[in-house]
Amino acid sequence: MTPLILTLLILASTLFLFVTNWLRLDLVALMMLLALMLSGLVSVEEALAGFSDPVVVMIAGLFVVGGAIMHTGLGQALGNQVVRFSGTREWRLILVLMLSVAGLSAVMSSTGTVAIFLPIAVSLARQTGVHVPRLLMPLSFAAFLGGMLTLIGTPPNLVVSNTLKAAGYEGFGFFSFSLPGLAALGVAILYLLLAGRFLLPGHSGPQGNKNAGTFSVNDLLKTYQLRNNLSWFQLPAGSILFGQPLSELNLSSRFGVQLLCVREPHRLREDHFHFCRAQTQLEPHQEILVMAPIKQMETFAREFGLVELRSSHEKHQLGNRYLGLAEVLLLPRSRLVGKTLSEFRFRDRYRLHVLAIQRQGKLLTENVGDLPLRFSDILLVQGPWRRLERLTLEQRDFSVLGLPPEAEKGRSHPLKMGLALAWVSLMVLSLLLGWLPVVGSILLAAVGLVVSRCLSVEEAYRSISWEAVILIAAILPMATALQNTGGTEALSQWLGETLGGFGPYGMMATLFMLTSGCSLFLSNTATTVLVAPIALEVAEGLGLSPEAFLMVVALAASSAFSTPVSSPVNTMVMSPGGYRFVDYVKVGLPLQLLMLAVALLVVPQVLPL
Repeated sequence: MTPLILTLLILASTLFLFVTNWLRLDLVALMMLLALMLSGLVSVEEALAGFSDPVVVMIAGLFVVGGAIMHTGLGQALGNQVVRFSGTREWRLILVLMLSVAGLSAVMSSTGTVAIFLPIAVSLARQTGVHVPRLLMPLSFAAFLGGMLTLIGTPPNLVVSNTLKAAGYEGFGFFSFSLPGLAALGVAILYLLLAGRFLLPGHSGPQGNKNAGTFSVNDLLKTYQLRNNLSWFQLPAGSILFGQPLSELNLSSRFGVQLLCVREPHRLREDHFHFCRAQTQLEPHQEILVMAPIKQMETFAREFGLVELRSSHEKHQLGNRYLGLAEVLLLPRSRLVGKTLSEFRFRDRYRLHVLAIQRQGKLLTENVGDLPLRFSDILLVQGPWRRLERLTLEQRDFSVLGLPPEAEKGRSHPLKMGLALAWVSLMVLSLLLGWLPVVGSILLAAVGLVVSRCLSVEEAYRSISWEAVILIAAILPMATALQNTGGTEALSQWLGETLGGFGPYGMMATLFMLTSGCSLFLSNTATTVLVAPIALEVAEGLGLSPEAFLMVVALAASSAFSTPVSSPVNTMVMSPGGYRFVDYVKVGLPLQLLMLAVALLVVPQVLPL
């Protein structure tokens, strides 16, 4: 077996494992790296070179910068300004949201940007009566498009720039992508306002509540089909429930009921609501909030002689100034992903109850504590407002989709916001004026943000998506292996001989479709790492501009709109928007073709062939 065939077999196996998602992507990349090294296709030095590659260091640094923007409240403060200009018309909401999201994602990760704007968009939809699905898909697409605006907007831009530098070219500047990116953003906005709005679903997802910034408690209970499953009961004197910890009563296993909280009789002060824990002991005349299906609830009430408080059933059931409900979205790097609520000790950790889970349009209400959680799950969480508000601080794990306006108070740090803005501005200025290399400018900002205590060292490490960093570092040697074995040259020659007759535009279109097609199912960064060297060889072989070809590849990597699995930002909005797979195809595929047209029309004007 020749080295080239062996390399292609390893590559094919890696791509197969990427698509099937049987194993974590970073683990698959490390397995590929090990296979290349053990087979002698790359040396030990070449195998480990990815971990010191400037692209990997830059991406890690940008995660820290993005983490500081979120942690200090700077991103939230910028996002809140959207409310001032958004108005109540759907077209204006889409326009302002897309411009705002694209602007922020030009300097921080698209995932972080969507995490900031997702609850804002949901709240705006509910205030104005616009269906939530009409806003969330444009929001996620804008996060893609914002990455096209600057060199640091998305990892594929850094990858193609570094590919040019490695080949002896100058590389791209901070605003090299801006004109094609602005053209792409403008076309996307016009498409979604004129044609896309008729394709965006309006039948699914919650209808806006014009009278509130969040769903009312009754709205949420109706959405999650729990209105008849919750009720307050009063404990009679002499009940056998008294004096024993709830853990010893085994009410869940015996009767299928869950005790959520205890209230002192006839009082509605915060200190008279007690969260039910394993060691909680009930006392005479207390009132308990019980969740269970109707039959189990009736059986439980008869068994212990409980009196249902029908007069307060609606008014004080779950919603008052102290108790409430919130929807919480699990983010890609949440510590809860892959664990059950019981394993994570969610109830003890946060003093909150999870009543139900919404997973890709399906409602899960039974044994929710024992279900392994997935990225993009929406948890319906119940408890005191002050504890629900604290979840907004867990920005690595959650995006809280709805809280009262009072919850926004106290979440920002004005001094730290100013420092974060200063460091980010310094980074951008350094990149513009060339004071430092790109990697130096990014590291300066990342270290400066930590030293100035905009975020701690621990928070900086937590803000880095180590899966993404290791994935990129481990897959870079595959490009080296293809180069060493002649694979890159062979593939570029085959493309040139097969498609050379279609001219430079036909070749660029082919590279665009190859990159965007692979990015629908693979990491767009990994795709760019593999395609960029081929595009460079093709351009040089045809005597055309490598810069133009690589810019087309970068734009294609950020144009994978037509599946929910192409990027975490698409997956993040799927459940809150109530989208189906076909919705992404229906709205995203025409936009993907429009981006191809933009690339072919605009890039040659910016970088002549």
